[in-house]
Amino acid sequence: MEDFGPYRIVRRLAIGGMAEIYLARQRGIEGVERAVVIKRILPTHSRNEEFVTMFLDEARLLAALSHPNIVQVFDAGRVADSYFLGMEYVRGPTLGSLLAAARGPLPFREALTIALAIAEALAYVHERRDELGRPLNIVHRDLNPANVIVSYDGALKLIDFGIAKAATKVYETRTEVIKGTYGYIAPEQQTRAAPVDHRADVFALGVLLYEMCLGEHPFDTRQESNMLDKLLAAKYKRPRQVNAGFPKVLDRLIVSCLAPHPEGRPDGMRTVITEIEGHMAEHRLLPTLGVVAECVRRLVPDTEGPAPLKPLVVPPRRAGAAEPTGTARIPLESRQRVKSRAPNPDVVAALASRRLENTPDPTVAAMPWRLPEARPPQTGRSQPSPSQDVSRKLVLVASIAIVLLAGALAFLIARAVAG
Repeated sequence: MEDFGPYRIVRRLAIGGMAEIYLARQRGIEGVERAVVIKRILPTHSRNEEFVTMFLDEARLLAALSHPNIVQVFDAGRVADSYFLGMEYVRGPTLGSLLAAARGPLPFREALTIALAIAEALAYVHERRDELGRPLNIVHRDLNPANVIVSYDGALKLIDFGIAKAATKVYETRTEVIKGTYGYIAPEQQTRAAPVDHRADVFALGVLLYEMCLGEHPFDTRQESNMLDKLLAAKYKRPRQVNAGFPKVLDRLIVSCLAPHPEGRPDGMRTVITEIEGHMAEHRLLPTLGVVAECVRRLVPDTEGPAPLKPLVVPPRRAGAAEPTGTARIPLESRQRVKSRAPNPDVVAALASRRLENTPDPTVAAMPWRLPEARPPQTGRSQPSPSQDVSRKLVLVASIAIVLLAGALAFLIARAVAG
């Protein structure tokens, strides 16, 4: 494994036109480590000012964002001539891999849950302001299945803000250059007929929602030459034309998101969120991470993570077999036999009504059990012991003597006073 600054490279995950992505381990003190993703500029572009400026723009932009559905940046720096970003490692496939594995539409609840998470992340991005309250006017501009990661825990992360538009960016895309992914670019990004704003991301989300719910792209991406004409003319099958049972509310939502002109689309992601949440609430579809995680693991098995726990199967026990604690369960027939050995009530009453002598009672000796000795009820006061009798007599004599002495003393005093 190669050392790269404070990181140890494990393997390369992907390579693009500007940068390459590596899985690495960040080392700390006393053996503290964690898995991270290193994104660094390709060596062939490390001295290209345009690429370096775009790369640093992405670093500044991601550092200003903090949302559970957006990948986090931990570090940004330079090792020798290589600029790099240290980012959160999300273990799971991209949405593109998930769609390819499904070979059709995703389960409806899972598709809406993923779309809702994407919309919440983009709503946060579009509404983000700086420390002085000024809007950052961020537009992702490259929302596509490859830039959405769905983790094996069900969490969703939006990645790759490399061509995002923002007020803080230093580098501006040249007018003649179209940035984005073919098939997900809004018409205004290609025609320059209107300013590109957050509604371009609304268009791309409409395409993703169409793909996830119906299992196909709304436009024929095989013919690039007339793609723009199809986008501008909205030449595609409405969701209910593909699936007659598709909900009308979501049909209208997708059609509005795919409107050729920005004015025909929802005003913002909050409107999209409200529509999706309303439909899920009405049909009691809970957007939980658990259902998404189960779908991801089923379609794209996790071959690198720990194996899932197998359910514990307890075999049925035979009658009378030992319990897990070591005790034995007595069958019903045995209980009846034990109950039949109960003593005769008449014998018990007779034994309790008389005092047992020192000599053993033949009736009791013949029984397999023994009652405690019965004692006669005590009536009146108990007889005192000899020592208690002597003490009481001494106390009585002392009391009489004291009374006599007191009487004699009183007589003498009275006589003295009279004389």
